[in-house]
Amino acid sequence: MVWPQRIEAAFLKQAKSCRDLGSPFTADLMHLLATRDLPEGIVRDRIQDWPGDPSAAGDALPLRLAGALHRLVLTGEAEKLASLYPPRQNDLDADALYPVLCETLKAHGAFIHDYLDLPPQTNEVRRSSMVMAGLQEIASRTGLGLSLLEVGSSSGLNLCPELYEVSLGGSVFGTPGSSVKLQPDWQGNTPANCELHIESRRGCDQNPLSPSAVEDVLRLKSYTWPDQRDRLDRLENALSICAQAQPVVDRADAADWIAAQLEPKAENVCRVVYHSIVLQYFPEDTKRRFTQSILEAGARASASAPLAWLAIEADGEQPGCRISLTLWPDGSTITLGRADFHGRWIRWDI
Repeated sequence: MVWPQRIEAAFLKQAKSCRDLGSPFTADLMHLLATRDLPEGIVRDRIQDWPGDPSAAGDALPLRLAGALHRLVLTGEAEKLASLYPPRQNDLDADALYPVLCETLKAHGAFIHDYLDLPPQTNEVRRSSMVMAGLQEIASRTGLGLSLLEVGSSSGLNLCPELYEVSLGGSVFGTPGSSVKLQPDWQGNTPANCELHIESRRGCDQNPLSPSAVEDVLRLKSYTWPDQRDRLDRLENALSICAQAQPVVDRADAADWIAAQLEPKAENVCRVVYHSIVLQYFPEDTKRRFTQSILEAGARASASAPLAWLAIEADGEQPGCRISLTLWPDGSTITLGRADFHGRWIRWDI
């Protein structure tokens, strides 16, 4: 066995996820890393002795390593590696890549070692299509303007859904003609269609990234799989839009931040707390305090000051993730539907 069982399992499971999500190159890279020995050194030692949960449900170690390698390709620092990566080489040639990969790990060991400290931040823009569908439902039920509060915002790309052209069930929402066009495969009834009034928007993240900072943009691109050119193009366009819109993303603990944001009562506006594929990364205490703050704010809500909680999260069921909505003062929770983790399809159940 090349790696301890838990490390090997994390890479092999990530390989399957990448293949299922339409990235055969990254899937083959994950399989290569799982089954071939790496050269002795600080990178191999770091992976071998990883102290936390290496899986996608924990520290996502395979994606951290993939991000480090892609970053070196994007900057041109690893030219030989880049020659075997998309867009120059779309199919992974394991026999050709392996020796170059070993060379890269030796030459850039310190950089890769330190990059493994960084949690992946993909900020998948296509999730804004799920957010848009949810916001339409909230607006139609409340008849009020919306105050957006997103946790796990990264660079704020999903804080600006109405600035994208979003096609859902044959209807176009947001900004027609936007450089970011989202058109997931839609199953079910067309969502509610009403004019959105976004009164305010704000997000938080433990490590927020700026859509206009060169280093932050490179980091976001590094976690986008190299053979998915459409995702890279979409990311670039969304970063350009958000650099102009400048949504505020605070550096903060999610539980502390949401408690502070929900403390004052807001009349004649519906505050919307939302997040996408975030809760699984929260420590249990953070998740408990975060949930408690929302429930307490919900208990204070009224018809003129409602509160909505839009959650787009894995729930252990298949396929994809659940889209749920809790709306106060009623406090009932409904399942709006399910969606692909990367927003390729949405099944609308209401």
